[in-house]
Amino acid sequence: MYYAVKVKRVDGKTLHFKLPRDLQRAMSKHRAESEDWKSILKGALINIEMAPHRTNVQPPITVAKVKSVFIVDKSFMSTRSQFISKDNWEGKISSRQLYSYLKHDYSLLNRLEIKNDIRYWKTGKKNYLIWLMTLIRTKIHYRKIKKARRK
Repeated sequence: MYYAVKVKRVDGKTLHFKLPRDLQRAMSKHRAESEDWKSILKGALINIEMAPHRTNVQPPITVAKVKSVFIVDKSFMSTRSQFISKDNWEGKISSRQLYSYLKHDYSLLNRLEIKNDIRYWKTGKKNYLIWLMTLIRTKIHYRKIKKARRK
């Protein structure tokens, strides 16, 4: 049994991800204590990988919005652990404060994408060049995975 989320990316695409181990444990505890256990993540912003983490290179990381939370018996690709609840990111917290938490220890290019995504979720504006760069980086990452499988 896994806790999973349906997320919406900046480009509008919706995907399913399971939560990482640390959030699995937290959700299990929260579910035992609350009937409204889904609300803690619904509407939250959460870091996701654009491709599987199957090489020694980190895939592109973006920020998606959680549309729903559910339990499933199969495994999906996992989100990252960094998230900001809906009431926090929609409230008075600044984009700079959001960024300082969501940037984690990611590469410069991932941090640029995270900053772009935060801007989109806060204002509805995004830099299409940065998003295009992320899509290109994702394709390159998938090629590296394919090449590594051949070896």
